Amino acid sequence: MAGRESEVLPVLGAKDDMVYDIVEPPRGSEETGQEELHLAQKRTSGFKLVLFGLRFLWDLLWQGACQSKSIFLPQEAIAKLIEGDVLAAWTTRLIASSDPRQLPVTTLTTVNLRYRIKSLMQTTGVYTQNLATAAYTFLSPIMARGPIGPIALANRQHLKAQTTEPRLRAIMRTLIAEKEKKDTALLFGEPNMLLVLVSNWTKAKIMQAADFSPAVIRQGEETETRTNKPGTMVQLSPSTMKQSIVTRNVMVIKGKDHEGNYWLEGSLLPRTWVKVEEELIALGAKT
Repeated sequence: MAGRESEVLPVLGAKDDMVYDIVEPPRGSEETGQEELHLAQKRTSGFKLVLFGLRFLWDLLWQGACQSKSIFLPQEAIAKLIEGDVLAAWTTRLIASSDPRQLPVTTLTTVNLRYRIKSLMQTTGVYTQNLATAAYTFLSPIMARGPIGPIALANRQHLKAQTTEPRLRAIMRTLIAEKEKKDTALLFGEPNMLLVLVSNWTKAKIMQAADFSPAVIRQGEETETRTNKPGTMVQLSPSTMKQSIVTRNVMVIKGKDHEGNYWLEGSLLPRTWVKVEEELIALGAKT
């Protein structure tokens, strides 16, 4: 498009799962491939996993399904929150404070290996396969419902500790081993934890990546309020192939639009959305 064919990068790993290559230590490094799983003692397995599963089912029965909504955070609201880790911390506190039970909280944050593994960062092409894992933040009931700053700091410290290359390779090796045993349950935290899932897509700059302006024949809207140039995205709406009642306490930080405003997508309980709307009113934002 637009005569820029030379800028189209080759697709890598189309036939082979690159994860099996990633888990091997780089040649010439002192890494042995025997790095222990950093969070092994925190793993929710055996009887702990059974307890967590029973509690999760109980919550499904009594709390019902979550609602999916989009959140628009204008620049001025973001200025009050700052950015990055704080948005994840803000989400965690909202979900925790909307739950009347004083439960410990585990925040599961998705980690894109493309930005963490040196060999992937140095490639001359793109990988379209799933190259994501997770990092976990463990919070006490008091901390999870307290000021945003300490929660954000805890998120950053846990993320930094768990995303060194040796530790990422260790968790990926564990995932492969569990897959081969037909056991996909790899979870960490207390059996009575409130589990929060956060996925931050900001670094990918998805709303800026798609540019179909060379294919635009004529402009549609010609209003003064338009913020994006023709052929570019206003925002995106992610969705799963199959809706599930078990999808709960999930927040996707979709990233910034062309004006620097943030867009988020949440799957939260009605009581949590009440809390979200109260916060948004205070910030001058809207759902």
